[in-house]
Amino acid sequence: LLFAATVLLFCGLRHGSLDSGNDWSLFFIGEARVLYGFFAGVLVYRVRHLLKWGLPNAWIALAVLGGLLWWAPSHGTYRAAYDCAIAIIGSPLLVAVAYRIETSGLAASIFTALGNASYPIYLVQNLILTVVGYGIAQAHLSPYSLRIAAILLALAAGVAMYRLYDDPVRRWLGKRLGANRNDRRLSVSVG
Repeated sequence: LLFAATVLLFCGLRHGSLDSGNDWSLFFIGEARVLYGFFAGVLVYRVRHLLKWGLPNAWIALAVLGGLLWWAPSHGTYRAAYDCAIAIIGSPLLVAVAYRIETSGLAASIFTALGNASYPIYLVQNLILTVVGYGIAQAHLSPYSLRIAAILLALAAGVAMYRLYDDPVRRWLGKRLGANRNDRRLSVSVG
């Protein structure tokens, strides 16, 4: 984890941002983000039983982290430091805090929908940012307009992709592979 954090810091400070890795010339930044994110996720999973804060504190932590993500510097001197701090501390903390929140009713439905849409959003985020960024640049709107438009478009695209593709394919695969799980033609005996 320490090695991965060092690589991530080096990439962020050298490039000036971690907002890259989606093309071959800067692919190493994406690799550093995945390397650290994987091991940070493993760490959060292994210490999950130590996370003992209550629901109100978790909501406060989520609100603070959400605010920090919203008011990210778009460029300049502090962008690299901000990106590294969010990637190394903020993202694992966000996952750890969210893990401890138990919800029901409407909140559970909203969080389930966001969770279902998260992977499709991850797949289309660069396309959405490019299209929305171009549109906002042509209309000469503020960067906050880009964030709001990108969030709304990403949510709509993620939910649509989940409902039209991801969920039906998972159900189909579940039916196909579920039948094969019980078909155990190879048995192993230990003697």
